Amino acid sequence: MNLTAEATSAVAIEVTSGKKVVPDGVQSISTLANEIERGATVVERLAGDSAKIGTVIEVIQSIAEMIQTIADMSAQIATAGEEQSAVTEEINRNIMSIKSVVEKTAEGSGQMNHTAAQVSRMAMQLQTITANSKV
Repeated sequence: MNLTAEATSAVAIEVTSGKKVVPDGVQSISTLANEIERGATVVERLAGDSAKIGTVIEVIQSIAEMIQTIADMSAQIATAGEEQSAVTEEINRNIMSIKSVVEKTAEGSGQMNHTAAQVSRMAMQLQTITANSKV
């Protein structure tokens, strides 16, 4: 029986030893569960942050599109300004041409007045000569 007593004693030692190991294992599992929970919280927070980052990226893209639209409008305005400038220059050239024609017309009118005055004097001289010839 001595053998049985030794076996029983060995089993008792192992059970006592196992009782000491089980709480350590439970503690390790509990610690691991807490770590997993914290990791899950971090992942959830990162998912929320990722959604926020996605929203920020969408806003930035929207702003970039608006800036491109403004740049396109600025180019159109610049083109319109250039066209307006060309039209203004054409109008100025036309005004200068009209001014030149008006000046020439005024000069021609002056010459016509002078010529008409000469013709009138000549007509009066002719009248005087004719009147004196009849006498």
